[in-house]
Amino acid sequence: RVRFAVGDFAAAADGLEATRDEAIGLGIRVLSLEAAITLADVARGLGDTDRSLEILDAEEARAGELAAVFGAALARARGETLLAAGRLDEAASVVSAGLVSANEHNRLYDRARLLALEARIARAGRADSGAEALQESVRLLQRLGVIAMPCR
Repeated sequence: RVRFAVGDFAAAADGLEATRDEAIGLGIRVLSLEAAITLADVARGLGDTDRSLEILDAEEARAGELAAVFGAALARARGETLLAAGRLDEAASVVSAGLVSANEHNRLYDRARLLALEARIARAGRADSGAEALQESVRLLQRLGVIAMPCR
């Protein structure tokens, strides 16, 4: 994740693929899911939105019932990818479903990230400024004690 955060996408991809594959081999589904979500973010960072979506689709299918628990995180990664691909309506729909999942599973950090993404989608579509969603995101992050958000 650190390599991804500093923009070293190739090294991040190598490390995350190895982690995901090892976790799959050991049957550690939570770790493989977390690694795959970040790997999808890396693929998006490399400009390969198709690959990002393929990773998310495969991991969601493999995750089984964990996909529901991680639904908000999966929706955030998918929404970011769809936004990067210019598919704003799909991105908005995915984020909306992700917010429902975040609420159902009381995942406040995921909710905050999804709200920030919702604001970016709104600005990209020029529907509105997304200010209300962004303000709610900031309030949640402050309540959680988050000092800085991932920059990618």
